[in-house]
Amino acid sequence: MVCLSSLSRALGLKTPLMDSIAYLGGALMQTDYWANGRTVKDLGMENLTLDEMKDLLENGYPE
Repeated sequence: MVCLSSLSRALGLKTPLMDSIAYLGGALMQTDYWANGRTVKDLGMENLTLDEMKDLLENGYPE
């Protein structure tokens, strides 16, 4: 959830339901998924445009 929510945020989309599920799951498991989950920043995608993200997701990182 954190990864998809982070990706959506980077694209300017709001994901209140996904965010809530990640927060509730974290509370149940006593884990901060926002601190420990993968984000756009962790994946090296934080400064990419939509087209660059699409290319990366379709073709992977350049070698």
